[in-house]
Amino acid sequence: MKMMFASLLSLMLACTGLAGTTVTEAGPVVTIANQKISVQFNLFEGTYQVTDLATGDIRVKNASFIYDRGFSKAEYEKRVPKTYPASYAVEQEPLADALGKGVRLKIFKTIAHDYRPIEILMIDLYDEADFIALGFGIRNRLSFPVRLKEAIVCDGVIPEKERVTSALNLNGGAGQAKTKLNKGAKISSLNMAFVTYLAGEKRRSVTAGALQTYEFMKEVRFAEAKGGLSLELLASDPHGRLIDPGTDYISRDRFYLDLSTSDGFASLEKYGQTVRAAHQAAPKVYSFPTVCGWATQNRGLGSGIPINNTAGMVEEMDIVQQSGFLNYSPVAVRVEPDYYCYGKHGNTQQGWYDDEHWAKYNTLREPYPTFGSFCAAVAERGGIPFTYFQVGMPSNDFALEHPDWMLNNDISRLHLFHGHNRPPVSYDPTDPGFKAYMLAMWQRLRAEGMKGIKFDYPETGWHPEGGFEDPYATTLSAYRSYYETCREGLGPGAYLHERLLGGKHCPLMEATLGVVDLQRVTGDGSGFDPEMVSKIGLRWYKNRVLYNYYPDSKAIAKPDRPLTQTQLRTWLSTLYMVSARLELASSFRDMSPEVLHDLERVYPVIPDNVLVRPVDLFQSLEDPNIYALDVELGWQQILVFNHDKKPKEISVPLSADPMTTGSLGLDPKKSYYVYDFWNDALVDTVSGATAFTVSLEKGQALMVSVREKVNHPQVLSTDRHILQGMLDMKDVVWDAKKKTLSATSSVVAGESYTIVVASNGAAARSVASSAKASLKKEKGLVRVVLESPENREVSWTVQF
Repeated sequence: MKMMFASLLSLMLACTGLAGTTVTEAGPVVTIANQKISVQFNLFEGTYQVTDLATGDIRVKNASFIYDRGFSKAEYEKRVPKTYPASYAVEQEPLADALGKGVRLKIFKTIAHDYRPIEILMIDLYDEADFIALGFGIRNRLSFPVRLKEAIVCDGVIPEKERVTSALNLNGGAGQAKTKLNKGAKISSLNMAFVTYLAGEKRRSVTAGALQTYEFMKEVRFAEAKGGLSLELLASDPHGRLIDPGTDYISRDRFYLDLSTSDGFASLEKYGQTVRAAHQAAPKVYSFPTVCGWATQNRGLGSGIPINNTAGMVEEMDIVQQSGFLNYSPVAVRVEPDYYCYGKHGNTQQGWYDDEHWAKYNTLREPYPTFGSFCAAVAERGGIPFTYFQVGMPSNDFALEHPDWMLNNDISRLHLFHGHNRPPVSYDPTDPGFKAYMLAMWQRLRAEGMKGIKFDYPETGWHPEGGFEDPYATTLSAYRSYYETCREGLGPGAYLHERLLGGKHCPLMEATLGVVDLQRVTGDGSGFDPEMVSKIGLRWYKNRVLYNYYPDSKAIAKPDRPLTQTQLRTWLSTLYMVSARLELASSFRDMSPEVLHDLERVYPVIPDNVLVRPVDLFQSLEDPNIYALDVELGWQQILVFNHDKKPKEISVPLSADPMTTGSLGLDPKKSYYVYDFWNDALVDTVSGATAFTVSLEKGQALMVSVREKVNHPQVLSTDRHILQGMLDMKDVVWDAKKKTLSATSSVVAGESYTIVVASNGAAARSVASSAKASLKKEKGLVRVVLESPENREVSWTVQF
């Protein structure tokens, strides 16, 4: 449908003056471009197209935008444009933020209807980027306020001249949402979505999704269409954003669209890194196990030991101290005040958040009758104190005391019997009085030494119906503000955990980006199944990047159902590589020396913003078998996991294109050592042009180190840590003149530390070290054994 053309708004569009990004005009077409990508907006048609300048391909065409359409698309197109035509105008402004410098192009759409505000589309292009960012806003020219609930910033077509085949799609699951790679191009996903396919012989990939999330959910929709794919980018909120008459609203929320990166792994990983930068996200590393008092106390999930109180958790820390585990890592202990509404007339601890009420419901017990005394006692023992809050489930007596802090200032349904996570009365997180109260409470807990919070039942903080004191709050911004207040009060060093399991009216979204550190991906359960590994594994580009993800607490030492050694090592290996946090439903009192030994091998954890890629994702589809962590050029740490319920041989190809072959992407002209960590054995020495094969029991996982073979002695592994030298060894140097191999290792008090060295034809003569050291020679290998009576960094040198 042709649209009315509006003249430009006094702009000099021939050149922006900003290096790398230009804005030009040719008739009704305004073009914003850098050296990689251009977007052309036709002010007559009201549509835009995106061109990849490297190839000259048009990647999106006939894209339009519409906000609060009301009608279905077909009904809107039938009724509105002819009766109420639209005109378009444009403005530009410089852009500078965490993603770089560039230009923002604002398109103003005025529909000739007396009761429609002006819609604003923002097209943001950065000087060095090959993606575009799309934003939205409203200019309310009306005499009454407008509430924006829906903004479609892109409704267009991804054109292909050749037939689309072999399409796959991946959803952007958050929290408990299943994450799955599916066949076909059709997908509708919250947060983000990815499609990859062949157009003739050419590989295409598209990643689209939320770039910034503060007020609106994001949804991405792809579908097969005539001549290519359809693409829709939708921002929405059930309550919406109020915009006063005579004001401009420019949302901070934006979409990301990458149409240029053909490699699927690279496309997704670039998305994760860009969102991280945009949100300044840096989820804190859970570099320690966490004992959950509730799960450990639960007889079905854990040991059935009644420790979910301050006295019990301090006693747990005493046991941790005695075990010697603190030589390897701190331990967090979490006490959970989770008395529910079914007794005591609906009165609980929730809302009061003071020592009096925590003690009243048996969380605080002598000799630790306050959270201050609990935190101090845990810290004195080398532990990290955590606790637990329920997001939107106020105690009845608290709501009665503070009705003005509830949604709509209304407690008229307080009398209703209800399920604990379906409260008819809930806090208003935007209420100034409630926010001040919560901020003071968080600040008090911080001063007392509290280090981390688990937020349970987040769905009770999602309020589609509104009722907020802040008239401009959306459902999402109000939800987010609860966590923002906690972050402000507890400080940047606190560990914040969102148990995002969703609910009937609560979508599984990434509303807390840049605020929360951790999301849980499964319901209650202390067991293990492959699906929980894949759910996190298929989010590798977000895990440790935007959030840390983990399944529920694990019972690794349950007295009535002990794990076999293979089971334990499989759990630890997969959770270490794929998950970003280990929570325990087991007390240290139940851990045998063998269990402790294996648990000690997985600390310290993988650092922040380090990716573990499911390299055979595009071959296995649902459950990858091979995960790879790039340590350095020529060295990868590999998890090989047999999901099947029967034994299986898994071959790991070393070279060729990872996306099409599931390989490690190594050099086919080189040779590589493959060393098995748990079995402390050399698996093979293989050509990079081939594959190595491991035989696995049903449900078994192994950790191996793959290192390029060089022409001098080299380290292959250590027995201290599952990453085989990545985190427990530094400054590895071969001195060709002196014929020495040297390094510094982190040695634990009282435990022998073994380094496995491939001699590569040289003969080891002696070892010198700052601690006790010895050599053991085998065929082609040398074992260097270090010992120290205290934790220390030990330098060592082997003379060849």
